Formats: sequence, C-alpha cells, structure tokens
Amino acid sequence: MIGAFALVYMGLTGLCLGMRRHHGQDFRTGKAPPMKMFGIAGWCLLAVSLVITPQSGNWAINLVEWIGFILAGALAIVLSLAFMPRLCLVLPLCAFLVQFAV
Repeated sequence: MIGAFALVYMGLTGLCLGMRRHHGQDFRTGKAPPMKMFGIAGWCLLAVSLVITPQSGNWAINLVEWIGFILAGALAIVLSLAFMPRLCLVLPLCAFLVQFAV
C-alpha cells in the first residue's frame, strides 16, 4: 500500500516536472531540458502503481483506493509547490526509499 502511494507520488511529480513552469520553478535553469521524458515517466509510474495496488482481489475497491492515492499525492505536490518548491524534488526520493524499506 505504501509502495503504491510512493509510485503515485513519483508519477505525479514526473507529470509536474514535465510542465515548463514547474520545471523552471524547481530546477532554475535557463536551458530547455528534455521535459517530455518526465511526462512519459510520470504516466508509466502511474500505470505501474495501478497494477501494484490490487491486494484484496476486488478491482472496484482497488480502483477507489488508487484514485484516493492520486488525490492524496496531488494534495502533497500542490502544498509542496506552493510553500517549498525545491522540496518537490526530494520527496519522491524519500518515497522511493520508503517503498523498499517497508
């Protein structure tokens, strides 16, 4: 369950960094990076999290859990971008480490 949330958070962060505005806000570089890779990686991580989410065997409940993970992850990203934009780069790494620690 924590692993699925960590993947959702990392996927949403990838989608966020795929946007020019947020990428410039987080990295503060003048060059145009390959932002398309962030978007593709974000969608792939969201798809993997959907596959990992099923634990109870009932797909209807698992889909609702996954949507809840997306909502919670989006709230965390919005708050981190509003108050500490550089934190948005560190939290996915922490989520990745927590995924394998538990």
